[in-house]
Amino acid sequence: MKRKKRKKSKKLTKAKIKKNLKRLKNKALKLWALAVKVRAHNKCEAPGCDSTEFLNSHHLESKYNCKALMLDVRNGLCLDAGHHRFKQDSAHKSFCFTLMCLYKHRESDIDYLLEHRNDVVELTQEYLENKIIELEGIILARRNADLQKSPRVTEGDIKDTTSQSVS
Repeated sequence: MKRKKRKKSKKLTKAKIKKNLKRLKNKALKLWALAVKVRAHNKCEAPGCDSTEFLNSHHLESKYNCKALMLDVRNGLCLDAGHHRFKQDSAHKSFCFTLMCLYKHRESDIDYLLEHRNDVVELTQEYLENKIIELEGIILARRNADLQKSPRVTEGDIKDTTSQSVS
C-alpha cells in the first residue's frame, strides 16, 4: 500500500516567517560589513594603521541595543583583527580608542549616531529587504567610484614595463 505524499503547505507559519526574517537579517548584516569595508577603502581605520589584511567591521552602537543603527554604515568602523579585538588599543577593550578613530576619520558621524541612537524600528521583512537594496547600492556606487579613480592599464603600458624589467 502506497502512502500519500504530504503537500507542502504554502501557508506562512510563524516558524517560516521567523526563519525568513533571520535569513534576511544575516544577509543584511553581511552586506553591512562589506559596505563598511568598502567605505573605508578596505583599510583599517585605526589612527596610523594602513593594514588591509584580516579586516573586521565593528558596530559602534551595539546592534543588540539599537536596531535602527544596526544596518547603518555610519555605525560601522573598519578595523584589522588586532584593532578590533586583540590589541590593548582595540574597539572591544577601549572606548577612548574607538572615539579616537571616529575623530580622526568621521567626526560628523558622532553627531549622527547620538541623534539616532534612540530611534526605534521593527525588523520586518519589508524593512530588511529595503536595507539590503540600500546596502547593495552603497557597495556598487563606491566600487564604481573607485574604478573611475584608478588608472587604466593599457596593453602598451604592459609592453613598456616588461621591456624595462628584462634589461
